[in-house]
Amino acid sequence: MVNIRLAVIGQRPRLAFPSAQAKGAAKAARERKVYFDGKFVTCPVYDRPTLGAGASISGPAIVQEHGTTTVLFAGDTCKVVPSGELLIEVGGVK
Repeated sequence: MVNIRLAVIGQRPRLAFPSAQAKGAAKAARERKVYFDGKFVTCPVYDRPTLGAGASISGPAIVQEHGTTTVLFAGDTCKVVPSGELLIEVGGVK
């Protein structure tokens, strides 16, 4: 036997995404010097697990979590939507 193909048709339950709880305004955990546009800039560092729904951050800033780091440049804005995802608007792009 070289190849087997299988197709399944059925109904599945509607997806339900979890909701992030509102935790108030975003608070930086610390500050760090970061190299932006040819110079070092002191910018806030946020811990991702502490950001709740509705939190808003303006760049330059860093958002850190276990598996990734999100960099916000000057002019960028980041908002935590109700599902807990980060919605980033890049500065100068509308």
